[in-house]
Amino acid sequence: MARELVREGGGFRDAVFTAAEIACCEAAVHPHQRFAGRFAAKEAVFKALASSGVKALVWHEIEIVAGENGEPQVRLHGSTGRLAASAASAR
Repeated sequence: MARELVREGGGFRDAVFTAAEIACCEAAVHPHQRFAGRFAAKEAVFKALASSGVKALVWHEIEIVAGENGEPQVRLHGSTGRLAASAASAR
């Protein structure tokens, strides 16, 4: 993850993470570890949604945030959120 973050002038980081995720990760002592954890969570959500038939997902629209007690929570935005909500209501 550390190599990917410095490669291409931050293109990967900016394409995958929201501004809030970037700020949170970069404020940590070991930012690459925070980015890696968030990426793993996003990847799990991405795969779960894709296996449920949700297509045209956007990495940047899957946001991992810290809950009240620091637990990871998922927020879906934009077309990814709409597609996921539509798939959930169709079940």
